[in-house]
Amino acid sequence: MSGSPEQRVSQRGAESVVVLCPLEIERKVVRESLERAGLARVAVERTGPGAGAVESAVRALGTGRAFVILAGLCGGLGPVDDVPVIDRVVDERGGTWGVPGAGGRGVALVGVDAPVCTVEAKRRLGEATGAGVVDMESHGLARACGGIESWAVIRGVSDRYDEPVPAQVMRWVGRDGRTRTGRVVGDMIRSPSIVPAVLRMGRRSPRVLRVVGERVVESVGGWLAGNGAVMTEALGSAR
Repeated sequence: MSGSPEQRVSQRGAESVVVLCPLEIERKVVRESLERAGLARVAVERTGPGAGAVESAVRALGTGRAFVILAGLCGGLGPVDDVPVIDRVVDERGGTWGVPGAGGRGVALVGVDAPVCTVEAKRRLGEATGAGVVDMESHGLARACGGIESWAVIRGVSDRYDEPVPAQVMRWVGRDGRTRTGRVVGDMIRSPSIVPAVLRMGRRSPRVLRVVGERVVESVGGWLAGNGAVMTEALGSAR
């Protein structure tokens, strides 16, 4: 292999990292953030929505992946930061997984299998689980990452705890994670009452996703730095 030990570390380390994004709008922002940071070698894959899709994507990675990040949007269940540190993933069946390296300094995320749309439903879920945010994928990641050295969840809040989500939301994304714009527009025409919520989420999501992208870059950089220190020592001993 050509190049200095430092270059070899950087290349091998970056190829050990993968970022999973359920939605195309998430993948695009994260991809652009990594490229701007000079981390284009890091793989960013769109899984499609749902825990099953993410779990299948993790299991399909095979060997050679040491750090897996799930990145994208989530809903708020309580007053949290736009992109909170997530230190624990739970599900509605009592499963719980600590996020490696988070050190208990953040909030819990609850993974669910159906959207939580009303303010009252969010309140009940938060009280029942102790979680501050909710998504539909992180429990799939946690279940599948038992054989992965390290993993993380980085999510930005698209809808706050006191904001409802239109019940039609699952119709707006295909199984491939791409937005079905025609359905969004059609539902707004048929149900004008959802227009304020759609516009609010449309304004908020790009803003928080930019921060998610920055956090992904920070997380990958931090992991590579720690991983690189170990690998540099090993390479030096081998010469």
